Amino acid sequence: MRKISNPRMLKRNKQIGNISHIAGLLVLAGGLAVTFYLPERLDLSYLSVILGFILVNIGNTFTNRWGKVPPPDEAVDNLLKGLDNRYTIVHYRLGAEHALFTPNGIVTILGKYERGKVRFDGKKWRQSGVSGFMKFFGAEALGNPSADSQFESEALTRKLRKILKTDDVPPVRPVIAFVNNTTQVEADSSPVPALHASKVKDYIRHLPKNPTLRPEQFRQVLEYTGVKD
Repeated sequence: MRKISNPRMLKRNKQIGNISHIAGLLVLAGGLAVTFYLPERLDLSYLSVILGFILVNIGNTFTNRWGKVPPPDEAVDNLLKGLDNRYTIVHYRLGAEHALFTPNGIVTILGKYERGKVRFDGKKWRQSGVSGFMKFFGAEALGNPSADSQFESEALTRKLRKILKTDDVPPVRPVIAFVNNTTQVEADSSPVPALHASKVKDYIRHLPKNPTLRPEQFRQVLEYTGVKD
């Protein structure tokens, strides 16, 4: 499988997360010091708490998204290991996080790290087996994967239309992939295919045939990403 990523962006966003988190903790510590040594300056103390909380949450958001181990691009690559050179995956360069071009069509993959038991009950996504603390601070923020994955496919469609300068682009199919092998997935009724890590590659290999990009169109897309076919 051919892999095209954006390591500079991944490194930058990881650094933003680390710096924001550390800065937030320092500001919170400063606010605590003000409370003890300048009790008359409650305004500074309150301001420090608010600013520190904002910075810590920004840091947590970036770290939870970009600072995972393995990194998001590698996590998805690992799920697809063994696919041949007819498959090309592009990370973070085409509007969607992970755009996969296959002989049977175009797919976006939304990688989810959440652990525990994840299920779709026909209306809502639910998660159990993880602490409320982890959910509150975003480390296990499941959200709405089906809506998020559909947004990803729409984003890729818009980008392809822009690159190819036409509205007539092949349909893009979204897929949700839970990358942690320990996650239990019960989502047969999900409007978007939601798969355990062990099932992603087989699903991709057996996709029903869909229209895909013509060779000259695919070359245009690769050139946009900075790669020459």
